[in-house]
Amino acid sequence: GIDSTLNISYFFKVREITTEQQYVASRDSLVLARDKKKIKEFIAKNKMNNVQEDSTGLHYIIYNQEGKEKPDLNDCVEVKYRGYTMREGRVFDASPGLTYPLAGFIPGWKVGIPKLGAGDSATLFVPSGMAYGPNGAPPQIPGDAILIFDITLKSVKTFDPMTNQCK
Repeated sequence: GIDSTLNISYFFKVREITTEQQYVASRDSLVLARDKKKIKEFIAKNKMNNVQEDSTGLHYIIYNQEGKEKPDLNDCVEVKYRGYTMREGRVFDASPGLTYPLAGFIPGWKVGIPKLGAGDSATLFVPSGMAYGPNGAPPQIPGDAILIFDITLKSVKTFDPMTNQCK
């Protein structure tokens, strides 16, 4: 049998109490550092050239620059894209042509797409915090997933806030 008279006691000493906001900021910083390291390792392993990194941690390769109109967050964009997880290389979404307000996309697209002009194409390496974060987008995208997008910016359109439509 089992001796149920034994007691086990634990004592914890609280060293620091952080707010949820402090915890999230600390976690985000650590995850971004980890993601940047993994992206750089992936780029090196796959011998990719001309990769740039901006201050947000987004890495990207621009393949052609037509010099046409570049969007800002108030515009709509028409994009052709394929998105896949960096770790598994599994395609989770693709479209031959999606038109949507730029402000409605994930942060990685909000930062990356304005680097392109209409007709340009690029690959974006999106850290998890600029994608779907710790929760992911189940079942296709796990939490803290680094995502890669092959994108062509087909056109820049006007967003009409009165009708909530792209024109």
